[in-house]
Amino acid sequence: MRLGCRIFQLFKRDWEQAFSFADNHGLQSIQIDDIDETDVNGIKEQMNRTGIKISSIGAMSVKLLGPNMEQSSIDQGKIKQKILLANRLGVPLVSQFAGNNPNLSFKDNIEMFKKVFTPLVALAEDN
Repeated sequence: MRLGCRIFQLFKRDWEQAFSFADNHGLQSIQIDDIDETDVNGIKEQMNRTGIKISSIGAMSVKLLGPNMEQSSIDQGKIKQKILLANRLGVPLVSQFAGNNPNLSFKDNIEMFKKVFTPLVALAEDN
């Protein structure tokens, strides 16, 4: 088991500072959020420098099941990007908030969940 924490919001993409903080405080892994393609090289450098692993990439700002279908579609694209970035970084997990549509019943939200998450899970399994 590794001891870690969610660290991204503390350091705003300053990867050297984030990994140094984790290293100096005995953390062995961190969860990072909302990265993009421009972050990959800096993160890899710091992982190699410190030996700290990334336990997961979070995408907590997206809501895939909300009532706004256009926004849901945009957010699905963001999750797909995170899955592909996780693969490039050797990160085994992408975590995120599913959300819900308050205008639908629980049963209908579950059906929407299946529709939205099934292709995302397939993409993750393939990567």
